[in-house]
Amino acid sequence: MAEKKINGRTVRYDRLPADQGLKMLLRVLKVLGPLKGVIEMIAADEDTSNDFLPLAAIGTFSEAMDSDEVYRLVMDMVKHCHVDGTPAVPGIMDLMELLEVAFFAFRTEYSAFFDEGAESVLQRVTRAA
Repeated sequence: MAEKKINGRTVRYDRLPADQGLKMLLRVLKVLGPLKGVIEMIAADEDTSNDFLPLAAIGTFSEAMDSDEVYRLVMDMVKHCHVDGTPAVPGIMDLMELLEVAFFAFRTEYSAFFDEGAESVLQRVTRAA
């Protein structure tokens, strides 16, 4: 379990069971994998005041992304969070809070896995197959 204050509220994320985490990881790799550097930026284990991707990365990502799949991925990650002890409800958050919570969840779930960079993750997955 990891906690972080976002907009003065306590957000908690409990890591997924292995089967669900793997399924989500495969979705993350499919959605973000081709975009060099984006996975590492999301998974970076840094506590900064600005948890968002630089505008250049967002521009590059928006040109190549499947917006429906990215939307589903973000919603699924946020729904695994709790805000002040109750399940997170994306529909009542403002956009910035929603994105902060999603990035927090992604980092909590996958930062250790990406410590060596996305290339090593892809190598591990292909070796296991």
